Order: sequence, then C-alpha cells, then structure tokens
Amino acid sequence: MNNLKKIVMIAATSIVGMYALSTNDVTANSVPNITAGEANKPRMDLVDVSSWNKTLSVTDFQKMKAHGVRGVIVKLTEGNYYVSPVAATQISNARTAGLIVSAYHYAKYRSPQEAYQEADYFANQVQKLGLPTTTVLANDLEDSQTQAGNVTNNALAFRNRLTALGYQRQMLYTAPYYISQTQLDVNLFGNRNIWMASYPYNPTSDNLWHQQYGAWQWNSNTNFPGVTGVFDVSVDYGSQFLAEQATTTNVNDAIQNNKHETQPKPVLPTKPVEKKESTHYQGYIDDGTAWRWYEKGRLFTGFRFYRGAYYWFKNGVRQVNQWESAWGYRYYVGFDGRAVQGLQTINQKQYYFGDNETFYLRTN
Repeated sequence: MNNLKKIVMIAATSIVGMYALSTNDVTANSVPNITAGEANKPRMDLVDVSSWNKTLSVTDFQKMKAHGVRGVIVKLTEGNYYVSPVAATQISNARTAGLIVSAYHYAKYRSPQEAYQEADYFANQVQKLGLPTTTVLANDLEDSQTQAGNVTNNALAFRNRLTALGYQRQMLYTAPYYISQTQLDVNLFGNRNIWMASYPYNPTSDNLWHQQYGAWQWNSNTNFPGVTGVFDVSVDYGSQFLAEQATTTNVNDAIQNNKHETQPKPVLPTKPVEKKESTHYQGYIDDGTAWRWYEKGRLFTGFRFYRGAYYWFKNGVRQVNQWESAWGYRYYVGFDGRAVQGLQTINQKQYYFGDNETFYLRTN
C-alpha cells in the first residue's frame, strides 16, 4: 500500500514474467492514472487507505461508494513502532457511509519471533479501536526488510499468532515479484485468502488478472471525483473482505428497529462466524474461514502428520509454541507448529525430546 514500493512491484512483475505478461502491460516509472467512472475498467470493490490519505470525511467515503466501492481496508500499524493517527476517524467515517471495514498491518518482521511481536502489536490496536474479532485482518507483506530468513514461516507465525488471539478471518497481501524473490508459498494460506497486487498499464474489465485469488489490487493511482488524493483500488473475487456485508446490514437494521429502546439487543456475534461443516471435509483444508484440519467433516483435536511433520490441532486450528499431551507423553510444538525433537530450550530451560522421530519429552 506504499505507492513508491508498488511502482517497484510493477517493474519486478514484468521482469520475472511469472504470468507471461508483455512488457507493454506495465511500466517502471509510472502507474496509469484512473478516474472512477471510466468505462471498461475493473470494478473498484475495495479501497485501502492509510494516514497518507488523511482523515477522509463521511462524504468522501459516500462518493467512493457511489462508484461501486463496498469495502475499505484501513492501515492500523507498521512494524512494532507505528500506529496510524487517523485510523479511528477513517474507520468511523467509512462505517457511517455504510462501507465494510477491514484493517491491515504493514509488516517489517524478519523472523517468527518478530512476526509474533508484530501480530501482538497489531491485535492490541485492533482491540483498542473496539473492532470485533470477526474483522478481517490483512498482513501487508511487501517490504524488502521482510525478505530475510524463511519468509513463509515468518508469515505463518504472524497468521498463527492472530488466530490464537481469536482473529480467524485473515488475508495476506503480496505481489508476484515478492513471491518470486522469496519463494513465499501462498498455497499454505489458501487462494481465497490472498490479496494480490500487480498493475496493468491499461487495465480493462475484459482482462482481469489473478482470478484464482481472493482479491486483486489493480491500480494505486485512482482518483474519485470530489475526493482529494489518489487511492489503491481492488476487485474482489470472493475474498473475506466483503463477507461481512450481511452482518453490517443486520447491524444497521437493528439500529433503526431499536432506536426508541433504551437497551437495544446485541446484533454482533461474539465469536468468529464459522462456515458450515461438510461431511466431505477430510484433512487440512481451507474451508473459507481459515486452514483447518477436518476428520470426516468434524474439526479435529490432536496430532496429525502433514507435509513431513507432526502438528497439533485444536478444534482444527494448528497450535504453536505450547505443550501438548497425548498417549501418556508430553510434547512441545514450536513457532511453526511442528512437534520438536532433540535438545530444546523452552522458557530458558532445556528439554530433550529424543532424536528418533518419536518427539515425546524424555524424563531423564
């Protein structure tokens, strides 16, 4: 969501040729200026905003809505040192305009431990702003600093920490060039949970890119008539960003129906909305809510072997950094969710889990 970095993304996308694009489709020194309302352009389902876009009034968001915008993704935090000073106002005004609000964090982490810290920092701000746990949270993974180490494991650590804190509705924002340079495995996050950024030089509604993902950010230089500044816009292909629409509508209806009552009934769910389970689900599956482990259609609790390692699942959710008990033994799953073995230091104490792939804690 940083315009200067996005320009670099465009050039790199053309260079790596991941999607066999013509070099005429993108340009390294400019992003085409788009005005909302132009004919034959991709939909503008989503707009993401940061402090660079200032406070933005209710009227500003209403003008965006008039051009088809249904959701706004607001930047809350960056690294573990920055909180957007205008996020609260942007969220309030977008909601008043009737738009669905999500939030994003600009990642700077270089290790699983730093990813955990940033997830905590992000979640803390989400809580301070009073956003429910059903809010869609996006990890903006584009900064060059984040290309250190095992990028996939780092991103999984960020996701798993947010999941452990109760935020199961998540999106991962990235770009083709970033995937090529870091070998980020987006398949582990589920295609519908990927928000892909790449910019055609001449975007058209009959040439939509990245339809295998949840959303595609196709321009970062869009202006809306009557609104100051330029914006990033995205088309939604069925991501989680707009899945809250029914909830938002219910909230608005309830406010109208109860406006004369002194104690209106609560209308927001207190737990994340889960997709109805299917008896056909078996194994580690992106069920539209998150990646979860199913056994005969039921969310599973216990150890399961997956891609060369053992993981502990609780109600289908992969657990990290904690002790687990099974078959009369104790086990420990690390930052990446894998059962550890060998000599391990946990909370400044050393433990031995064997070296023969049995993984349980030795008593001596």
